[in-house]
Amino acid sequence: MKRKLLWIGGAIALAALAIGGWVKFRPAPDSAPQGGVATVKKGDYKITVTEEGTFQARKSMNLMVATQVFHQQMTITKIVDEGSTVAKDEVLIEIDKGEIDRLISQAELELQAEKNNVVQADEDLRVQKEQNAFDLNKAKDDVKSAERDLKKWKELEEPKKVEEANGVILDARQAVKDQENEVQHQEDMFKKDFVSKQQVDKAKEALRKSQMTLKFAELSYKLLLEYDNLRETARLETWLEDRKIWFSGKTVAVNAAINQRQATLLRAQTALRQKEDYLKKLNADRNLMTIKSPSDGIVLYGDPRQRYWGGQSQEMKVGGKIHPHNPLVTIPDLTAFKVTLQVNEGDVNKVSPGLGVQIRPEAIPNTTFIGKVAKVSRVSGQQQWWASDGGSKFDVEIEMEGVDPRIRPGMKCKSEILIEEVKGVVFVPVDSIFEKDGKTLVYVVASPPSPREVKPGRANQDVIEILEGLKEGERVTLFDPSKGSSK
Repeated sequence: MKRKLLWIGGAIALAALAIGGWVKFRPAPDSAPQGGVATVKKGDYKITVTEEGTFQARKSMNLMVATQVFHQQMTITKIVDEGSTVAKDEVLIEIDKGEIDRLISQAELELQAEKNNVVQADEDLRVQKEQNAFDLNKAKDDVKSAERDLKKWKELEEPKKVEEANGVILDARQAVKDQENEVQHQEDMFKKDFVSKQQVDKAKEALRKSQMTLKFAELSYKLLLEYDNLRETARLETWLEDRKIWFSGKTVAVNAAINQRQATLLRAQTALRQKEDYLKKLNADRNLMTIKSPSDGIVLYGDPRQRYWGGQSQEMKVGGKIHPHNPLVTIPDLTAFKVTLQVNEGDVNKVSPGLGVQIRPEAIPNTTFIGKVAKVSRVSGQQQWWASDGGSKFDVEIEMEGVDPRIRPGMKCKSEILIEEVKGVVFVPVDSIFEKDGKTLVYVVASPPSPREVKPGRANQDVIEILEGLKEGERVTLFDPSKGSSK
């Protein structure tokens, strides 16, 4: 009980002392407010945009299995570790060649078959040409033979037959005349009783036979002229025309046969070239499955620019499955570097190619490199989904001057882009500027601080130009005294 009373008494005493001290030392109502102040200055400052960036080789070689005809999934059998330092022509990756070797063996067999097809097609064409020449010569000889037969008939045989028939008629007429004389003679002799009646009759019978012979000769002559000769002439002319048609048809036929054989040979030759080209490309694809370094450098898996979008980097191991035409490793050129970074949309219009940049690597303290802006993207490269205003970022590329062996691709750095050098102006810290009722105010140090409207100008992260309202040497607060507390 006694201890509790002592504790209560001590607390009362301490409270009394605190109240007394506040009354004794509280500031007078017209004294200057307490907090940070700054002096208005006149001079120079820089307007910059500072962002975190990444060192990248200005040039990099992406290595892949850029096959032409082999499009199957492939298996890694050997690979160097990422980050390894390699020399030119050093083997980086070996791909299993079992499947492509099988395809090459099959393609070689198919190529030999196509070679045989070409030889056979070429021989068939040669034989066809020889057969065509024989058939054409025979058809041509048949035409000539028919022409000769027709000519012989018209010029020799037909006139001969006519002459022979005419000669038979003349002979028959002479025989009739002679026999008529004989009959007359026999009758005269019979009248004188030199011959018998039987001899006269015999002479008359002979006359009748000779007359019949003349009649047959005249009929044969007429038949020869009006039927036989015309029929033979027509037959020979038809035969000649038939041989000519046969020759013309044979010419078309042999040309068609030649064209067919030539087409067969052309198809075989085309197939052969395709097989040769396919085999050549397969062998070239096989050579690509041993990937060598094109230059001295270090090994990065995949394409560093696509690491955040997946790719094959997780398969870059012995037994890993990869696909043609996808970047497998990148060999950066370490003789020239650039810095890639992103600038907020509020600053992107300030940044333009040619602006100077100071680059400070995080891994190399107290070291600064010089560069200049090379490219500024006109399209947003990243949407800041976490930002309440939905702000975007734009890609910026900076060329770095010189080279340092300590720099490695992927290292982080701070890049300060010099937007403008402001010279000979009045300026104050940005913390001394306040916006109220649409006016820009500062509070000039006085008792109490006095608000004053000013006209601001260009600013950076720390200071702002004052175009009107302040003079060099004046002092302003870094807090709003109307709120009763420092910022």
